Amino acid sequence: MQTSKMPATTQPILATDRLILRPRTIEDLDHVIAMNSDPEVMRHIAPVGTAFMSREAVAKRSFTHVDRGLGYWSISPRESPGALLGYVALFPGAPATAQIEL
Repeated sequence: MQTSKMPATTQPILATDRLILRPRTIEDLDHVIAMNSDPEVMRHIAPVGTAFMSREAVAKRSFTHVDRGLGYWSISPRESPGALLGYVALFPGAPATAQIEL
């Protein structure tokens, strides 16, 4: 995925005393793919090595809902913003509802 094709984000940057939650970037993908390759990390999410967790699929999903203020946030320690600890996401719920899924 090229950065020129990424939609503009309306996702806020959120911060606590210890953490920064910021919109996922293309630069985060290598860290995300490494996390998604760890069976312990993925044990409640998806099987490691599936097409759903390929780099292309993750890149496509990463930026799907950002124009609505949803999507993935990368979590970093406040003292080291470049170090990725994990991620969280907000997605649209069932099509017939206005609910958001965390």
